[in-house]
Amino acid sequence: MELAKIKLQIQGEGIKYGAVYSKEYNGTINCLLKIYQVKGLPGLYTGKLVYKYTGYLDCIRKSISADGYKVFGKGLNAALLRAFPTNAATFFVSCYAFHIT
Repeated sequence: MELAKIKLQIQGEGIKYGAVYSKEYNGTINCLLKIYQVKGLPGLYTGKLVYKYTGYLDCIRKSISADGYKVFGKGLNAALLRAFPTNAATFFVSCYAFHIT
């Protein structure tokens, strides 16, 4: 189901042909059927890799060997962009509240 959800989200509004938008998938069932027709049963499990680590050091070693040291920074920009305004608003409200009382 996750694969279908992602593919449906990625397609967005579809591709514009003239004045008409054409979508590759018409819904969840249609999406899963098309994936099954093209790639078979294994295609439905694309991206479902299960990593079994023997411990946190094994996880770190395997992550570095797969993606390099940049693996530790993935998602950092999005987290900072989200956290900065939130923390600023919290700081402002707490300072304002302490000055009032």
